[in-house]
Amino acid sequence: MPTECLTSASEILSHLDDADPRRFWTAAQFSAPEDVVRLSINGIEALQREGPEIKEAVHHALSKGHGFGVISLKTASEYTDEKLAAFSHRLAAMVGDLMTQTEDGQTFFEVTKSESKHDGERRLSMSAGDTSLHTDCSYGDNRPGAISLFCLHPAKRGGSSILVSAYTALRQYVETYPEDLAPLAAHYPYYRSHVQYAGQPTFGIYPFVEIEDAALSVRYKMPYMIRGYREAGLDIPDPLERFLHRFEAIVSSPDNRVDMRLARGDFLVASNSWILHNRTPYQDAPDGPKRLLIRHWIDGPACPLQA
Repeated sequence: MPTECLTSASEILSHLDDADPRRFWTAAQFSAPEDVVRLSINGIEALQREGPEIKEAVHHALSKGHGFGVISLKTASEYTDEKLAAFSHRLAAMVGDLMTQTEDGQTFFEVTKSESKHDGERRLSMSAGDTSLHTDCSYGDNRPGAISLFCLHPAKRGGSSILVSAYTALRQYVETYPEDLAPLAAHYPYYRSHVQYAGQPTFGIYPFVEIEDAALSVRYKMPYMIRGYREAGLDIPDPLERFLHRFEAIVSSPDNRVDMRLARGDFLVASNSWILHNRTPYQDAPDGPKRLLIRHWIDGPACPLQA
């Protein structure tokens, strides 16, 4: 391990050469807030009337744009948390079919700080500290085509969402390290963390890069790839460790990322195939509500619109 993938390094290079230039974005293209694709909706009741236009714009952003967009509910302060949570479910279901995120079939997940642990470990999404750039469910078969995050309560400080284009990162990697492309076209063990179901091993073996429906599909989370080798009872090969550190340095560069601090009522939707995401550390107010986002997984590699 790693083993050769069905998508070869030459196919990846060819795809990068032919891909839509809008997918190769950097931080410089989003120097002002208005540079981000952002739609406004005035009231929960307006969703039924404005829904078709919003669906079309979101689909365009995911499949033909920069791979992400934000919908802002301007009147969010007028609604209770319960009404906003229900609104978030409607928005996500409008984009595509909602996928289950738990073994009991729940289709949403509350992203907030918690002291609860699984097998002695706390999920990174339930901490307030550093996390790492990743695509969701890189370690599983139920990988969503897109993710959404709806903000109920922002943190007092920090907690910004970070997005990075895998197209940009891969092109920078192949231009910088043209002699070391083999790791791009390989399968790796990914640690399943806290989500392995009954009877599953603690790691799954998947390709780092595939080409699906004429788009890149990247599975990435550096800590889980390293942990996956331990779970498989294997030492990490030196070429893989070198590759991971090189790629992590590229995706972590401030020049390649967009930082967005979501406000109450903001709905961020992003491709999970080629947009890596993360968040900055944060601090909650001691006497106020904790940072709380509602996450949905949405089906489809290109996140097609529902009929």
